Amino acid sequence: MKPTHLRGLLALVVLCAVPLVLWARSAPLDSRFDGSFTTLTSIAVLCALAGTSAFALNLVLGARLRFVEAFFGGLDRMYEVHRVNGQVAFVLLLGHVALILASRATVSWETAFDLLGPGAGWTVFAGVLAFAALTVGILLTLFARLGHELFVYVQRSFGFIFLVATYHVFTTDGAADESAALNVYLAALATVGLAAFAYRSLLGSLLVRRR
Repeated sequence: MKPTHLRGLLALVVLCAVPLVLWARSAPLDSRFDGSFTTLTSIAVLCALAGTSAFALNLVLGARLRFVEAFFGGLDRMYEVHRVNGQVAFVLLLGHVALILASRATVSWETAFDLLGPGAGWTVFAGVLAFAALTVGILLTLFARLGHELFVYVQRSFGFIFLVATYHVFTTDGAADESAALNVYLAALATVGLAAFAYRSLLGSLLVRRR
C-alpha cells in the first residue's frame, strides 16, 4: 500500500474520530455509561457520529475532486477507499439503529417498535426513512446487476438520503446540543458533503468540465 493511500485512510479515520472526542469531552462519561439504557444509547450515539461523518466524507470522495484524488494517490485508489468507507458508514449507522432499538427494548418492546413509525415524530421518522433508503441503495449497489445509467442514479440518491439524515441529526435532542464545538463540526462536515454532492451530481453539467 502506497504512502498516499495510507495518508488518505488516516485522514478519514481522524475526521471520523473528531466528533467522538468532542462528544467525550462535552459531559462526564460516568453519567453516560450508567445502566444498560444509557450505555446502549451512548454507544448508539457514537456510531451515529462516526457513521454520519463517514457518510459526508463519502460524498466528498464521490465528487471526484482533483485535489482529493491526488491526496489519495489516484482515482482508482480513491474509488477503492470510497467503496470501503461507504460500507463502514453503513455498518456504523446500522449499529446506531440496532443499539437505539435495544436501549428502548430495555424499557419495553412496545417502546422500541414505536420508534419505527411516524407516531414517534418527524425527527425520528426522518432517520427511519433515511436508513431504509440507504439500505436499499447499498443492497442495489453491492448485489444487483445494474446498468450504468441506473447505477449512476442510485449513487446520486445517496446525496438526497444524506440530506434527510442531516435533518434527523440536527433536529434530534442529544449530543450536538450539549457541545457547541460538536455541533459546529458536524454542520461543517455536512455542508462540505452536500456541497460536493451538489457540485458533482446536481450542477455537474455546468461546473464539471468533460473530457
